[in-house]
Amino acid sequence: MRDLLILAIVAGGALYALRQPWVGMLLWTWISLMYPHEQWGYATASMPLAAVAAVATLTGLLMTKERRNPLDRPAVVALLVFTVWLCITLP
Repeated sequence: MRDLLILAIVAGGALYALRQPWVGMLLWTWISLMYPHEQWGYATASMPLAAVAAVATLTGLLMTKERRNPLDRPAVVALLVFTVWLCITLP
């Protein structure tokens, strides 16, 4: 029964992520951090639910009419600079 609940949440979230991609990011984060399909479900333990959420999110990003440049935010630029700095300085 819990398997059906997890599948319903992921399917509903994936469909909603096609219209609102930020919901897909939340769904993917929830699946990736909590592993609900492996903790509470036996039949869904081998299903790639995070991949379903990721594909739905990326498809939603491609289909959305709301286009925004992610690099116009200072926090994103700082995170990218920090990532480059880590790549250069770590052995």
